[in-house]
Amino acid sequence: MKLIGILATLLFMVKPLHAEELKIGDTQSKHEVVTNKVIKVYTVTEGKYKFIAYVTKWKGKEIVIIDTLAKSSYKIGEDITFLAQQISMKGIKSLSFSLLPREK
Repeated sequence: MKLIGILATLLFMVKPLHAEELKIGDTQSKHEVVTNKVIKVYTVTEGKYKFIAYVTKWKGKEIVIIDTLAKSSYKIGEDITFLAQQISMKGIKSLSFSLLPREK
C-alpha cells in the first residue's frame, strides 16, 4: 500500500501525458490531463477562510472541480486544466477531478 502512495505522489510530480494507465496488483489507475472552459464559479468566504469551485465539462458532462487550497482565480470562459482520474481497487471504482496549477 505504501508503494501505491509513492507512485501516486510521483504522478503529480511528473507532468503526465494526455492519458496514462498504471496497474499494481488489484489496483488500477487511469488518468488524463484535460483543459476546458470554466462554465461557472462558486466562492464562499467566511472571515479569513475561502472556498472556490469551478464547473466545467468532461466528456460532455458538467463536473465540479474544487480548489482545495483556494488560491486560484479563474473567471467564466477561461481555460482550466485538471486531472481526471479513474481508480479501481478491490471492487471500488472511483472517479475524481483535481485542479492543476496554471502553466506559466
